[in-house]
Amino acid sequence: MVELMEPTEYSGGERSAADPLVCTATIVAALLRMPSGATDDGVSAMRRRTRAVTSGGPLVVPKFEFHGPNTAIVVLGHGVPPGGAMCRDSISRLRTGYVQALLAPASPIVVAGGHPARGSVEAAAMACWLIAVGMVAERVHVAPPDVDNDDGAARSSARLLRAIGIREAVVISSADHIERAAEVLAATGIEVVGTVTPDQVPALAWNTV
Repeated sequence: MVELMEPTEYSGGERSAADPLVCTATIVAALLRMPSGATDDGVSAMRRRTRAVTSGGPLVVPKFEFHGPNTAIVVLGHGVPPGGAMCRDSISRLRTGYVQALLAPASPIVVAGGHPARGSVEAAAMACWLIAVGMVAERVHVAPPDVDNDDGAARSSARLLRAIGIREAVVISSADHIERAAEVLAATGIEVVGTVTPDQVPALAWNTV
């Protein structure tokens, strides 16, 4: 498992015009090729490969980890405003989940959000978004909406995780919500083995989807 504990960055010239999806794929591929217990030299080599397709900075490498099929990626929605379109916060969380899903290709993905009294189908819209950008539909599980406005998405996710036999999760939400979300999931018996927020995603990844 590769674990980069502290964000690192480098500076260079102007950012390359290379396809940002290729840039993200290069980072992911470099991490996937890196052996367990990689040395500092290995991390430096990964950065050199990345620099070949994207120059300029800063490039922030967050603490993403590899997880297997027994650990789910839980993406919590922010809420659907009037008009039905997903808000910017929800899309930012989905992008973060997308990057984590690339690094953990065996992990199931759970999306949760929406309120039944308002007819919100945010979780379904989140699932469609992930499938549209390339996630396999069978990986994506839609948690039913919950009547609890504040903690409903986390509680609904926990119920779904138990139903599919998963007891561990990497939780994805906004920085101002992630601690509470992790607490709610942990209180239901789900072991939270990691958390990721949109501000931890490399800047170059934001233009990929």
